[in-house]
Amino acid sequence: MPGELLHPEYFKAPFDMGIGRSLERQLATGPDTPPENPAQGRYAPPELTVLIQSINDQPGEIGALLDDVEQAALAYGQTRVKKLIVATGPIWRGTRERARYQQAEVITTDIAPDLRSRLIRTGLEAAESDIVFTTVGHAQLTNRRILATAAHYAVRPDFGGAFGLPLRGRHATLPEWAGARALGLDVRFSRGPKQISPKVGAVGGIGLMGADCSVLRHSVVKELGGFDESFGFGGADGNFGHLALEAGLTVTRDPRLSVHHTDGLGARESLRLVRAWSQMGENRPFIYEDWVWHHHLGL
Repeated sequence: MPGELLHPEYFKAPFDMGIGRSLERQLATGPDTPPENPAQGRYAPPELTVLIQSINDQPGEIGALLDDVEQAALAYGQTRVKKLIVATGPIWRGTRERARYQQAEVITTDIAPDLRSRLIRTGLEAAESDIVFTTVGHAQLTNRRILATAAHYAVRPDFGGAFGLPLRGRHATLPEWAGARALGLDVRFSRGPKQISPKVGAVGGIGLMGADCSVLRHSVVKELGGFDESFGFGGADGNFGHLALEAGLTVTRDPRLSVHHTDGLGARESLRLVRAWSQMGENRPFIYEDWVWHHHLGL
């Protein structure tokens, strides 16, 4: 559907063109937000909170993301979308000013061994709605229909979680591009939405959520015990997906929930993280393999 992509310029590289075309095709087929009253046939989107996790992100990064959220909110139903930034550490003054201008609430939390889990937990508790789409401050949304897609999954009675894939952004590096190409991101996109099998194992568990671009329901997270902060930085999102599957709930990967990562790690940082997480992954390898793959190889 022409015009649905928020940043078509990120899909101009030869490898990315196929991903962009695939995403446009999938956006053209829906989904629409399920009607609140099927008997009357009217679409009434449920209230939704966009939770932005921020760890020392620059005001310009936060501002660019808020601009995208505004576009998605206009397409979804602006009065039904709340914007919440949860930050740790010092907050740039410009971030607060930009958030105030775009009517986003800013709250802070203290330092924790797993900052990601702490930010998500704090945001879920502060959110005014049960349905939450969460991403990170250095990301940009891929499309205007991302919130409608989020609500499409979250209203299901067996909903455990749904997530997209972090795509390369304007600062992507060659290792990230090579990793995305080698691991078949274009193929994963072309296949469209995929419900994760509950029979995942140590290797098959790759793809069990990703807090860079995921849909959660506070009530479900609370029922399953929340995000485990004992993992250190990262990994708890994959673990939560595993818990949801064990509870008989559905976890779905949908390219329409994807975001662009605007931070590039480079070869040295990517290799350092792969080495560190592979050592930590002896106990729960499916979690850490998932984390490295999605967050640091562009998948």
